[in-house]
Amino acid sequence: MRIKEIKNKDMIFVVISIIIIIILLNYDAIKSEFNNPRSMQIRETYFNDETKKVLNIFKNEIKFFEYKTNKKVKAVKVDFWQNNGENWENFGTIHNNINKGKFDIALNTSSNFYKLYSLNDKTIIPYEYESIVKFNKNLENISTNFLENSAKIKLNEEIVLFSKYGFQKSIIGRLANYKELEQYKAKILPLEPDENMKDFRDVKCKKGVAITITFLDEEIQ
Repeated sequence: MRIKEIKNKDMIFVVISIIIIIILLNYDAIKSEFNNPRSMQIRETYFNDETKKVLNIFKNEIKFFEYKTNKKVKAVKVDFWQNNGENWENFGTIHNNINKGKFDIALNTSSNFYKLYSLNDKTIIPYEYESIVKFNKNLENISTNFLENSAKIKLNEEIVLFSKYGFQKSIIGRLANYKELEQYKAKILPLEPDENMKDFRDVKCKKGVAITITFLDEEIQ
């Protein structure tokens, strides 16, 4: 397992950086409960129609999230998890001490190199972690899921931002979309439906990758 910081001269990073800067300068968040000063939440970032057209180029390969914290949150931690057929294990962690405020991040999950961009104060801090898990759509059914609904932040409790599972085709057969997969999982998994994503560790998959975020009540030394 290894971590490497993406180099600015990488052409792909340059292109993504330009798009991220444009988005940071132009997106308009919809006024909602998210803007309540007493509420700590994380959600997928809302964009105007023009920005959405730009993002459609990347389909679901890049997702943007925004979160808001109060003074109770002292640090934030992002963990990268993988399961190559046996157990879930951590293959990367990012942690930073933070103050009260609003923050933005982006995830690029287009390959087994999982990238996170920290987008604050008009600056971009990129990280990259390589997973040993490789998915093959010809040999397995693949389910890719992102946090869609706004999630309330609870201190020291992880929130799943992204999960990707590979299932044996002989077991599941051809499932057209995520809703069909959820219906199947509801039959085989002893899980209660949640307003957000289920615990990835309980999914009986052949292989998988997940990214979680946790808000801590103590600073990281």
